[in-house]
Amino acid sequence: MAVLFCSRLLAQEKFDIPDARIISENVKLVQQLYAEELKSIDNAFQRMQIADKLIDEAKSSQNASSQYALLSVAKEIYLEGSDFVGAITVLEEIDKRFKINALNQKIQTLDQAISSRLDEDMFQQLFYQFDELIDEAIRNNDFDSANDLGVLANSCAKKTRDRILQAEAKSLAKDVKAMEAVYVKYQKGIAELIARPEDSKASLEVGRFLCFINSDWKKGLPLLARGTDQKLREIAMKELEDMPNSLEFGDAWWELSEMLTGLARRNAVDHARKWYRKAAPVLSGLQKAKIDSRLSNSESVTPFSATLAAPGRFKNVISEDQHYGAAGDLSENHIYEINLDVLKLTNGANIRIHAQAATINRTSNGNILLSIDGGDWIKVEKWTSETCIASQRYNNWQKITIKSPDQAVARQIRMKFEFTNGKEALVINYVGWVR
Repeated sequence: MAVLFCSRLLAQEKFDIPDARIISENVKLVQQLYAEELKSIDNAFQRMQIADKLIDEAKSSQNASSQYALLSVAKEIYLEGSDFVGAITVLEEIDKRFKINALNQKIQTLDQAISSRLDEDMFQQLFYQFDELIDEAIRNNDFDSANDLGVLANSCAKKTRDRILQAEAKSLAKDVKAMEAVYVKYQKGIAELIARPEDSKASLEVGRFLCFINSDWKKGLPLLARGTDQKLREIAMKELEDMPNSLEFGDAWWELSEMLTGLARRNAVDHARKWYRKAAPVLSGLQKAKIDSRLSNSESVTPFSATLAAPGRFKNVISEDQHYGAAGDLSENHIYEINLDVLKLTNGANIRIHAQAATINRTSNGNILLSIDGGDWIKVEKWTSETCIASQRYNNWQKITIKSPDQAVARQIRMKFEFTNGKEALVINYVGWVR
């Protein structure tokens, strides 16, 4: 790849977008160098692997044109497979290095996605992108983009046919309008403060916007301390004291956050969390338990888990890895790979296991483990002789149901069985991702 890497440039500098002709030449060179790998792409996981390889190559390159070409090809790899979530992650990499309007390009990518023929599961993946992007637009005071995203979120939610997501889309649009109204008051307040620096009403509007929307508490708190809202004024004045009470302010901002929505609520919670972290080391007993709980709840992400269960009704097997042979003829480190054609949401997904007990009275004990997109192994639960018996009762198969964060996605699931004893009593015929 040395041919791609010419002039040395500062690693932390943001570059202008290279000349179109130079980009075109470098893109063709990348496509030639990776021609065999690009032709061999057969599933969503392979797309991710090759795209990641190009991204890593771009990170190590010292040449701006080469970086842009490598990242552009990585983005196109995802778009060719309708992996719009992957394309957005590449845009974020481009934005770290180049002076682009990343938000605008993400909106264009989402617009393209919503106009595509995708299944409901893929539209759900896209819907989970909107919340963060709307926050980004609002922080940049770009309410045109925020409103555009609200419209797209509504269109996307309709295509999921999920009433909960449709209600969330309406809530997002409502929050954008509310934030825009706050911004209008902020602009008016700025003008009024220029004319009358002691205007308490204008101080409130400007301070509220700076704190709850821009999260600029350093500039916003002194204005809230001069504002007309008594509760906000009292909290802000105390916080500006030389020796503030960390626990008191954590509680005050937490309670206030419960009356807010959207970005304003999240910023207030983050500010409360800052004070709670300062207070935590000196707390004990019930106070510490309360703060630990609030910190945990505000930062919590649903962990990955998977549960072995009796089978349900499924439309079809989307992808599977088969093995037909004698019980115990595979080594214990054998890994089944389920490579998906398209990106899928993991939450609520089901893995079907077709297992056959060769001798039903023999014990077969061990563990089942899953790995998503090459990540760490997740232990499901023990496979026991009772499981073998259950498999016989249910026509030799059972299922594993995955629980994960709503926005978590998978391009590949790997699966392995670790037997502690009785391996010769069981054969795993196949595992598959099912609807």
